[in-house]
Amino acid sequence: MMLDVWRELDMQTKWYQWWGKNFQSIKSACETWAVAMKHILRPSSYKGNLDSSSLPGLKYDCATSLGVLVVCGVLCQIRGLASPVQCKIVKLLRAMVSKTSWPSGLSLLPDLVLDVEDGCVSLNALWERLRGTNGKAIMKTRWENTTALGGARHQMGIVNVADLLFWLLRQPVGDPSGIPGLDLIRVQKRLLHLVAQRLELSLSDGSVRVSSQASALRLGGSELALWSAGKTRTQAADLLRVELIKRFLCKATGFVQGFKSSECKELQGVPGSKNSSSAISAACQYVTAYMSCASEMMTSVMSKQVYKHIAFYFDCACVGKWNIMSIHIASDGVVCCAPCSTIPALKQPYEKGPEELLLAIQDVDVEVPLHQLTKQELPSKETVLCAQQKAPTRRKVLALNQSLDYLLKLRLGDGEPMIPLRPPLQCEVRCHVVDESGTPRAYYWNSVTKQTTWQCTVPSNMPDTTVRFSSLTDEAETGSAIALANSGIAMLCHRDTCHKLHREEMLAMNDVDEVYLAMKESLLILKSEQAPWNSGMFGRRMKDAHRLVHLLPLPHVLLDICGPGIIDDLSLSPTTTQAELKEVLCNFAKGGYRTGGQHKLGRWCDWVDSFSKLHRTWHMRLFFHLMALALEGISPFAALAGQLEQLQQSEKNSSNKKESEKILPRVLRVLVSPTSLAHAKTAMYCLLPFRTFQAQEVKSDVAPGAQPRVLRFMCTQWAELCRQALESSLGINHVRDVCKGCDGDTEFVVSVHLRFVIAVIRHFCEFGLLYQHFPWKFFLLLSGDRKLTDETLCEMKREWLFLLSLEKSGQCHRQYPCKMVPHLSWFAYREIMTACEEVGWQCTSDLRERVAAWFPEPCSTLGADAAFRHDRLGESKQQRQEISVEQLQAVSCKGLNERYKEFKTPTDLDFNGIKPSQFIKKAVFDSGRACASDTGLVGFNSMIRAATISPHHLTRKCLNIWSAMKATDGCHTHFWTAQLARSGQVPNCLMAHCCGWGWEVPLHIY
Repeated sequence: MMLDVWRELDMQTKWYQWWGKNFQSIKSACETWAVAMKHILRPSSYKGNLDSSSLPGLKYDCATSLGVLVVCGVLCQIRGLASPVQCKIVKLLRAMVSKTSWPSGLSLLPDLVLDVEDGCVSLNALWERLRGTNGKAIMKTRWENTTALGGARHQMGIVNVADLLFWLLRQPVGDPSGIPGLDLIRVQKRLLHLVAQRLELSLSDGSVRVSSQASALRLGGSELALWSAGKTRTQAADLLRVELIKRFLCKATGFVQGFKSSECKELQGVPGSKNSSSAISAACQYVTAYMSCASEMMTSVMSKQVYKHIAFYFDCACVGKWNIMSIHIASDGVVCCAPCSTIPALKQPYEKGPEELLLAIQDVDVEVPLHQLTKQELPSKETVLCAQQKAPTRRKVLALNQSLDYLLKLRLGDGEPMIPLRPPLQCEVRCHVVDESGTPRAYYWNSVTKQTTWQCTVPSNMPDTTVRFSSLTDEAETGSAIALANSGIAMLCHRDTCHKLHREEMLAMNDVDEVYLAMKESLLILKSEQAPWNSGMFGRRMKDAHRLVHLLPLPHVLLDICGPGIIDDLSLSPTTTQAELKEVLCNFAKGGYRTGGQHKLGRWCDWVDSFSKLHRTWHMRLFFHLMALALEGISPFAALAGQLEQLQQSEKNSSNKKESEKILPRVLRVLVSPTSLAHAKTAMYCLLPFRTFQAQEVKSDVAPGAQPRVLRFMCTQWAELCRQALESSLGINHVRDVCKGCDGDTEFVVSVHLRFVIAVIRHFCEFGLLYQHFPWKFFLLLSGDRKLTDETLCEMKREWLFLLSLEKSGQCHRQYPCKMVPHLSWFAYREIMTACEEVGWQCTSDLRERVAAWFPEPCSTLGADAAFRHDRLGESKQQRQEISVEQLQAVSCKGLNERYKEFKTPTDLDFNGIKPSQFIKKAVFDSGRACASDTGLVGFNSMIRAATISPHHLTRKCLNIWSAMKATDGCHTHFWTAQLARSGQVPNCLMAHCCGWGWEVPLHIY
């Protein structure tokens, strides 16, 4: 800002007054030194007659580095310039040049390069050039007369680059022959541009370091007086904002922290720090710079694309007082945040307002005290006053559209294809015509209206302006993307394999109650290791048992009871003695067999990793619990019998649960139960192959090129993974391990084991269905494997010809069964199929570019999880202060950059001088006023609200129907598909023959 420069020079005249008075001088100097006038900017509010440059929304006078040097040069040309001003200019130039580096020296002229070391330039080469003239004597005289240089004017051999620049700028431009042998104007122009270039390079390559301490603290002061002395409140607040930006770049918590935090204690005395307004302003400035850089990067990438495409991911979560919808976009390796959106509460009553809800309990007559209320009382019988609903999907889609519109000037309406591809209507016939290039072009001919409709790809001589959207959300939000795809928008709905795979795991667990209960019980044991009961009786008992295990006499009854289990758990020799077992227990007590880590049934099924360590220490833990009871003077056998008896009584009388809630009895009852261990082993052996695949996928998500490998695995090797799961769960050694110790319950344990194996395989086979069908299977055309590509093209040809034959035979997509297969009418499906048909089912480079436009990378919503994790980390630092949405957006941007640092992310941010109030408004993060017309889609409301298939039905029913239709050659009277029936809902069904995912007749239902 020129106001800051003017303040440093301590000028008496206002900047705008000086600029208007010396405009011609500035213009003349710019022409002389080959500098464009746009390097000196006036605010957009300037209404004068002088020819000035500005930027939209610019509120203050600004200048680039070169513009500041030109202004200093114009001042230096003034004869009789006040000596204090000259000294201020020298000080300013020295401060600017001190940030530069000159690794190749100072090229004063193309054939005159001066050596530079530590910011000082040697003039020996210049003296050699001026040999034979009196130029050196003239320069020496004028140099010594320049009093503004201070003591440096007495040293002419090695001088500061800034001093040389000031001295040259002081030489009159109107007297170019003042120094014989030296083209003064040319030297002035070159040095101006060189200094500006080196300064910009130093600012961009990180040579100008940021600090986590305020300037006053770096100088050794104990107060901030030096930092804010002589500054107005606004100036001090600006300095504070800059300091907060520096700290944001150095700390993970970012701007979401108050000034009462210990990290910002020294900033509390700075004027302008009240109510954390400067922190919010700094966050706004960072977000503005980030969005500007992200917009430029994404626009640059999309401008180079032959087939324009972009992928978006969004998810919603509650952070602080906000319900944040985090939106990420990606295209060709560029990953960035789009402006997030605040949406209504994830669950709130929409049918009634606050006044109606309060009036709903107005007439209730409470006849008994509140502490005596029961469910039988009249006031407590009505549970819900108003049905709670999630935030409407339409609101989220409008928020997504607003975010893309703000960042990229991109709307959902840009996804409308130039040539819509759709199934034929009644009386329409598909025909072909060969164009000039020999490519067959398809079209529909209506025999009634005599009209034609193109059904081909956009010709090569026409620009394809359609933007192809790839949507990646969870099942709750995928319905909106499916609705838009059904309406003809160029959109393909992807599935987050990690998120969905965990969902299948949980569904399989819920199908078998015994396994789910065993997993929860094993988690109880795992969490007890990290439980905060160190000062309680439970913790004290276990500590004593671990500390005194070396006093165990040999032989001992506890080793007789637990020894065989310990030997089996650790795969020790059957001849292991009790002395060797005691040594193993001592190592366990020292921490040699601890599981460690945080144990939970998390999204990535961490339970498999945790239990694989736990089952090796199962009976050792049982030993220490029994020993802890003995050290208390209690017979462990009597205590165990009493606890099991209390459990039986509590099951009969559900109201008496006081004893069963204690931690020690609960853990001990699980450890002595062989069926709990057996059921947990069942889950471990079934899920271990999937967990191995999932762990690799989560780790590879952050690296470029990893997502294609995962998709190829899903398309080609998923059946093999299911086979490995069967082999792992039904292997003879694993089955024996599951049944070990369950002599009386072997039949029950095996039955549970088989039920869980069937549930897991069924759910994971259904999970892999999506990647066995087009358009998701189009990805194999990018595999690079010639054999696999040819097989995919042959399969595509068979399916496309079969679909065309169905449409030609009159099977309408508005009737069953084609009505139940909506993805066959999507633009993503028909575009690739039509393009393959036009090139004769050959894999050309143009076809690969089309396919690549539909498969983004990264294809995962883990970035949203990372953003929410950073938001909540910053929230914990807030110390009960309100969190602004700008602060959360800033932290989300940084979190996404950290996760996807191997991709291209907006990191080179130029935020100095940006006034956020001109760019970032609250309305950017609030889609409350967004309307359907903003999307550019005609009939948007009807698209979103139209009844459509759910993602659950798409993968479990629609794809099964389509497979059965292909297997039976379209004769849907000869197959039957389950209507998503749960276990036991369709009894006594006998299917004579299974074909793919449909079943042929005869079917006999008894």
